Amino acid sequence: MTWFFLTLGAALCWGIAQVLIKKGFDHLSPLWNNIINNALTLFIWIVPVLFINNFSINKPSRNVLIIIFTASSLYHIFFYAISRGQISLTGTVVAGYPLITIILSYIFLSERLTFLQYMGIALILSGSIIVILPENKIPRENGNLSWI
Repeated sequence: MTWFFLTLGAALCWGIAQVLIKKGFDHLSPLWNNIINNALTLFIWIVPVLFINNFSINKPSRNVLIIIFTASSLYHIFFYAISRGQISLTGTVVAGYPLITIILSYIFLSERLTFLQYMGIALILSGSIIVILPENKIPRENGNLSWI
């Protein structure tokens, strides 16, 4: 059950971070935000790793480097996305990522959930969709999904 409280703490930190990042876009572009974020992250993580490993680092394989580069590149899309809209809406839509996580963890990690867990996830995703709907609903004729 410890994972649940840690996850709630992570959600709290993530929510605070989104608002702070969006506020920072008043003075800084998403590109510079990513550059500064990466530099700080590198410093924050490299120093402890060097101490823990007695100042030696194992060279990762080429495949691992490709996976890291791909994951990092995909993550940076988040900053651009939230710079383009209201954080309360973009953050909510981005919070739909568990659906993709569930599908990929099922395929690649063979993780299985119970029916009750699937129902809880469906409720959360349904709530996210309801939150992003505008007050004046735009007709969705002919596949018009402009409300998204």
